Amino acid sequence: IQALEQSDQHPCCANVFGCKTQKFISSSKDIVEYDKETKRILRLAGPFVMSEVSEVLFEALTVLLVSRYTDVNQLSAYIVTDLLIGTSETLIKGFLETLDTVCSHAVGYGNNKLAGQYVQMVATLYTIF
Repeated sequence: IQALEQSDQHPCCANVFGCKTQKFISSSKDIVEYDKETKRILRLAGPFVMSEVSEVLFEALTVLLVSRYTDVNQLSAYIVTDLLIGTSETLIKGFLETLDTVCSHAVGYGNNKLAGQYVQMVATLYTIF
């Protein structure tokens, strides 16, 4: 211990983590500081979190009720069907959200023809899927 205290090293290097880790931890504290903006973001996120939690709970309740009044084969069919519908719904939502982004950029840039092409492309993909 005395040899370490007498060394030319920086004081935090004697720590288990080392200098770089200590600097990272101290700079990370500034990033995750609970300030006014963090409170605002968490207040805005509350309804979305509650919406997702309630959706998951109602889905679990639906599966519980279906399993209670049916046998294993019907429950399996319900879960597979729900999975396929959920996957296709997510895929379609992805198309529409992508269209929202790229079409907004094209219109903002003043290229209405490109925005129209994006709409046609997504309409075609929407029809296919």
